[in-house]
Amino acid sequence: MSAISTESTVQATLSPAEMREKKDRRRAITLLTPGLLWMTLFMVLPMAMVIYVSF
Repeated sequence: MSAISTESTVQATLSPAEMREKKDRRRAITLLTPGLLWMTLFMVLPMAMVIYVSF
């Protein structure tokens, strides 16, 4: 009986690996943002304008 009750408790704290994974994900998004913005401004928008003007 006691084994069942101790297994059902959930840890509320995050392990160091989980905290590092969240930081890594946030860092990856932060590093991708300027590249995506640059690509949108200087590749997608000009291509959209070319297609718009051609029709």
